[in-house]
Amino acid sequence: MDSLPRQLKALGLLLSAGLALSLASCAKDPRQAAEETLREIGPAVLRRDAAGFYKQLFVAPPHQYFLPKLSDCPPSFQRFRPRRVRAYADGFGLALSDVRGAELGLYVTPLGMDRAPGDSAHAKFQKIDDGIFWYSFAE
Repeated sequence: MDSLPRQLKALGLLLSAGLALSLASCAKDPRQAAEETLREIGPAVLRRDAAGFYKQLFVAPPHQYFLPKLSDCPPSFQRFRPRRVRAYADGFGLALSDVRGAELGLYVTPLGMDRAPGDSAHAKFQKIDDGIFWYSFAE
């Protein structure tokens, strides 16, 4: 009889610890979370998927950019849980956060394309790996 309350107490402690870990991961910095997911997927896989997706989307003459459906994106893109994905003529912007009028996320240049995105008045890029950048777009 005495072991049941101890088991329930142990279960309660495990659930509390799990909840604390879950809440801590929700508060993770978006860039840190993106870089962890990138390490899990691998930069080459992400860029290879970007190259295949790029070929699918840009068979017609490209616009400045367009928004493909998230469900149409490769699984490696979806692993980042982007709010939206923008397809540009030179890569993909995976929007991971919107903070005070600024969009933050990953910019992925498809494998086989070596042109790095350039900073502008509204866009800043920091290299994470070959063909993969952390970006911030300000309005």
